[in-house]
Amino acid sequence: MKILSGLKYNTLFLGLLVITCGFFILSFPSDDLYSSFSLYRSNYAVLLGSFIFCSVLLGTKLRDKNLFLFDPFLFVSVLFFCIFLIQPMIDILQNRVDFYGFTNPAYGCKKGTLLFVLAYVFFYIGSFFIKKPNTNKQLYQPFTPFKKSAAASFSFILWVVFTLLCVVFLIANGYSVRYIFTLGQFGEAHVDELFSRLGFLWKFSLSMIVSFMYYFQCGRSKLLKTLMFLTTLFILILNGGRALLFVFLAAPVVLYYTKRAKNPPIQFVVIALSLFLVFAAGVQAARWGLRSGGNVEVETKWDMETIIYPMRSNFSIYKMYYLVVDAMPRQINYLWGQETILYTAIMFVPRALWPDKPDTPIREIHRYVAGDLAVLNGEASPGLTEFYMDFGWLGCILFGFVFGWLVVRLKNLYLYSSADNYALVLYSVLYPLLFQVVIRGYIPSLFYSVLCIFLPYFILKMVIPDTTRGTRNEI
Repeated sequence: MKILSGLKYNTLFLGLLVITCGFFILSFPSDDLYSSFSLYRSNYAVLLGSFIFCSVLLGTKLRDKNLFLFDPFLFVSVLFFCIFLIQPMIDILQNRVDFYGFTNPAYGCKKGTLLFVLAYVFFYIGSFFIKKPNTNKQLYQPFTPFKKSAAASFSFILWVVFTLLCVVFLIANGYSVRYIFTLGQFGEAHVDELFSRLGFLWKFSLSMIVSFMYYFQCGRSKLLKTLMFLTTLFILILNGGRALLFVFLAAPVVLYYTKRAKNPPIQFVVIALSLFLVFAAGVQAARWGLRSGGNVEVETKWDMETIIYPMRSNFSIYKMYYLVVDAMPRQINYLWGQETILYTAIMFVPRALWPDKPDTPIREIHRYVAGDLAVLNGEASPGLTEFYMDFGWLGCILFGFVFGWLVVRLKNLYLYSSADNYALVLYSVLYPLLFQVVIRGYIPSLFYSVLCIFLPYFILKMVIPDTTRGTRNEI
């Protein structure tokens, strides 16, 4: 089965790469813009050269006329380009170069960009280092009626359990039940209790999403699906995290097109992304009131700047990355596994049992290079930062190669023999989660997040085995 409209997306992405390269070449900052400081112009030159080089690598992947929009390699590459190459050049052109009063992020630009290019080259190489499971490729086949009904019932039970755990977390944070299910319009929240030591319970929000997705696929009741969707949506909005909202809202779309092995129309993609940007801007306007125990307040100036702010703020996290790579190892020694290995091993212990558990090393590094205010405001850095902090340039190679290998393994969830009913749902959640992996990183948290995603999958596979198999042609 060929991917429908594959050639259109193939042509579209290649065309966008060429147009974007041409735009940034023609927009090279003049002497008038940075006449007193040529550092930014030389940084721009390095960024532009790196963008052209990485575009050539990506272009070799885009030659495939049967391009699938939901290919994880393509998605990760777009995110990488936006964070490490495109947004820095836009900020130089618009003179948005400061960061909490610091102008020195620019000093880490050249080093940080070259480290990214090194990581991307090995990301590209890593995507080839995997053996295809077999040549008997599989196509999604529906459950038998009995198994579908049993899977729907059991996934609903799982959803109730994981939803209750999330509600317990919110109540422990000081939110009343009325406050939770009215989005702050009624009830109350005790601001002085908002820092709970039961934070590990929120990890089950991903299990809640996966369980909902299994019912979304197998359940018959549209009313129950609607109630589950709204309840899950309210809980995710209340905690104010846009990344989980993106996972939750994108997963049904990914599942729909993946199991049908076809691309969505280009118009649908444009409209869906536009609506999500508006929704994310609304969540951004409301999140501070909710997190402080107030009501939902979305009275804000709705203009283009407001709408694109959440996207720009996520892509601008390269500035923290620049500060870190500039300071290490010149001012701070590498951590040699304290972040990605040691803290991952101890993070599962809740603070309710270990009140004096040390803070994560990456937050301490952020505080050193950017100050307390940046850390208090939750400023993050891309996933690449952690591996550089721990192992230097060798960490960048490790990050790129392993990540490239993993995205192809992820692709095999829908492409080859593991593409059963359960694996397709798993893929639909893991695919949008890549946004969080690239944008925010934080390996200790992501490790347990992935475990929580797999938890409903393994439970359902154990209780209701899925032996459905069918054949499919190359995608």
